Amino acid sequence: MSVIADSAKAGKPYRPRVVDELHRRVVRRIRDLATARHVPVSHLPDRAGVARSHFWDVMAGRKSPTLKWLAKIAATLDVDPAALLAAPKR
Repeated sequence: MSVIADSAKAGKPYRPRVVDELHRRVVRRIRDLATARHVPVSHLPDRAGVARSHFWDVMAGRKSPTLKWLAKIAATLDVDPAALLAAPKR
């Protein structure tokens, strides 16, 4: 089970480490999906129609992505937005 589901199930309050882990997961998935589709990560902001500075701030962990931002990136990568949140396959 995921870190987020474990925290929610246990009735625990919001934990910054859970959000940090989810953010790292999203960034990792974006990089992996872009690589699998032979799309340079540096091309994603222009193709998705998002500001380059915001894109790189999200990728560096300085800003959090919005749902709209995630949807645009997912559409560019031709995946469902939920795929960006999915736990890596082991």
